[in-house]
Amino acid sequence: MELRKCEELVNELSGLYESLRKASKIKEELLPKLKGVNGEALEGAETDADDSTDAAKTNPPHSLANAVELIHHVQKILQELEPKMDKFQKRLDEKDPISGNPRYGEKTQQRVTYILHIYNSVKQYVPDDRISAAEGTVTNSTDVLLDNPLRLLEKQYLKEQEEHKMQIELEEKQAIEEQTKIAEDERRRQFEAEQKQKQQKEEEERVLREERERLHQQAEQVRQERAVQHRQEQEWFESIQKGPEGVKHYLEKLKQSTSDQPALVHTKAVESLYRIFQQINAHPEETKFRRIRRDHEQFVEDVGRHGGGIEVLIAAGFVLGAIDDVPCYLSIEPNIEKDMDGWSKWFDVNKATFEVLEEAVQNLKSTK
Repeated sequence: MELRKCEELVNELSGLYESLRKASKIKEELLPKLKGVNGEALEGAETDADDSTDAAKTNPPHSLANAVELIHHVQKILQELEPKMDKFQKRLDEKDPISGNPRYGEKTQQRVTYILHIYNSVKQYVPDDRISAAEGTVTNSTDVLLDNPLRLLEKQYLKEQEEHKMQIELEEKQAIEEQTKIAEDERRRQFEAEQKQKQQKEEEERVLREERERLHQQAEQVRQERAVQHRQEQEWFESIQKGPEGVKHYLEKLKQSTSDQPALVHTKAVESLYRIFQQINAHPEETKFRRIRRDHEQFVEDVGRHGGGIEVLIAAGFVLGAIDDVPCYLSIEPNIEKDMDGWSKWFDVNKATFEVLEEAVQNLKSTK
């Protein structure tokens, strides 16, 4: 199990090394291609380099920064493998004290020899100490290591970082100067815009005051007109004769107001009133039969436009009212539990009106 895990790490190490070797800043003669124990170049190293780690896939070694990252990754794996490689090397050199045979079998020897060879080959070219690229310092500074090609690579990376930093600072300075100029222009435009906005706001407030005053006057005028209309309606309502005698009186007035029109007009008006009270008497509990919109087209055409037509309703107990702000004629049923006398009177008037209208309809039929 441990050998297989070490083989996986060594394969990853081989792939990372190949990625590092191919970095554009490292010459091949400074960092040779890995060779197997037979001296031939390792097959599949290039493929391994492409698939070894996520870092190699997402950050291909085409820049110094990625190359330095690969160096540190290789060093980390070397450090992880070191105690295991020492253990394998020691075990490889041991022999059984009785038989004198090697501790490992032939196939295992080949596997161990292979991973030790790759491990030692990579370790030969990768320094043990780790440079902090951000600070440009060496963790375990050694003069011998400063000539290592990977160390030269990292020094070059630090130099480019410094040049890049200076370029950024120059661009930032230029950007600050440009932004300062833009900010001054913006402040000037903003001041001019604020002045214009202030004048516009003053003008809008003046127009708004005038509009409020106009609407107030208009609302007051409407209120006064409604008050006058309401007073006139109340006076008209109070002037109407109530009860069955009033119904008879206004039926006669309805007949007179339609005398200069075809007989069908008068007949339709009487029959329309008759149907209203027929429904009320048949269904006194249904409020929908006791509500008539004042502007209902059919009602206005049949009854409302003739003198005496609306008065018949008022004489029969209808009052002026509204439902959801819609003007209506309403026959309001008193609460029978709280006002038995009032309910009886209301019911009797509706019944008497229905009888008067029923008689009027019969008279019209008999005269045809």
